[in-house]
Amino acid sequence: MKDMELEEMRAQINLLKEMLDKQSIVNNHLLQQSMKAKVSTIHRQGWKGVACGLVAIVAFAFNYVLGSLSLPFVIASILLMLFCIIGTWHCHTPLNDRDLMGQDIHTTARAFSLVKRRYNFWLHYITPTLTIPWILWFCHDFIHSSNIPREFAKPTMIAFCISACIGGLIGYMWHRKVVNACDEAVRQLEES
Repeated sequence: MKDMELEEMRAQINLLKEMLDKQSIVNNHLLQQSMKAKVSTIHRQGWKGVACGLVAIVAFAFNYVLGSLSLPFVIASILLMLFCIIGTWHCHTPLNDRDLMGQDIHTTARAFSLVKRRYNFWLHYITPTLTIPWILWFCHDFIHSSNIPREFAKPTMIAFCISACIGGLIGYMWHRKVVNACDEAVRQLEES
């Protein structure tokens, strides 16, 4: 009788172990799917930034052809956009590893944290360092080198200021989306 009860308990324990293993596999699969979705969201924001940089390069070249901007300013602006595109790519490199989800949780969490740190560094240090002189140069160049008639100069500058504010707000929203995705990923990895 005791042997039968003992055998029954062993069978129940084995069944519970199998169920626990299956649950662990399901949890790992769900965690990997969630991390892949976060990486996809982060990369999508990066591609939007790259696309905006490429559009800006074309716009600068077009403005030079129209004669509204000087050649040195256009060249500097194109180089600035290329620098920003490369910087965006650099910020995303920790998440480019194809085997990222197969690595241990701490390595994956570190990759997301590194992307967040790079994005915050870019926002707090690189953006003001490059943007403020560029805007001042743009205003100077537009006032002194532009062949736009004076009656259109003021409305054009106002439109530029409004566009810059809107672009900055959109860029900040994209920044927050990436940082929030990184925070959520790290939190999920720490909880698992």
